[in-house]
Amino acid sequence: MSSEQNIRQRLDALGAGAELHGYRLERVLGSGSFGITYLARHKIFNSRHVIKEFMPDNAMREGGATVRPKSEAQEDQDLFAWGLKSFFEEARMLNRLSHPSVVKVTDVFEANGTAYFVMPWLEGMTLHEWLKNHPRPDQAALLSLFVPLLEGLKYIHR
Repeated sequence: MSSEQNIRQRLDALGAGAELHGYRLERVLGSGSFGITYLARHKIFNSRHVIKEFMPDNAMREGGATVRPKSEAQEDQDLFAWGLKSFFEEARMLNRLSHPSVVKVTDVFEANGTAYFVMPWLEGMTLHEWLKNHPRPDQAALLSLFVPLLEGLKYIHR
C-alpha cells in the first residue's frame, strides 16, 4: 500500500485543481484533527509547495469551499476563533525559525473563511517510509537520521 493510500481520507478536503492565493492544489498529503495538508503548485513560478489549511473537526464546508463552525452555538464560534488565532501564531513562530532540520513557513493567508500557511515542498521520504524500508537499521543509519531530527526539535523547543 502506498503512503498516499495510508492518509486519513477527508471528504471535506478541497479537490485537486482548486486555486488558492496563486497556488493550484494537486492532492491531499495528509490530515488531522486541526487541518488538511495539500501539495500545491505556484501558478506563476511553477514551484511545488505544501499548504496547510485550518480545517478542524468541529468545522464544515459551506458552498464547496467556505469553512465555518459546525454549529451557531457561541461556544463553537469561540472555539473556532481561538483555533484560527492559534493557527496564525503557529505560522508566525515557524516563519521566525531558522534551522536546517525545520521547514520554514513562507506565506500565510486567509481565504474561504479560514487560514492557510505555505511551506516549501521538500522531495524525499517520510519517516514512516524510511522505517519501512529499513526494518533493522544499524546504529550509524539511526544516528544519521535521528541526530538532525532531534537537533531540530531541540531548536524548536528552545
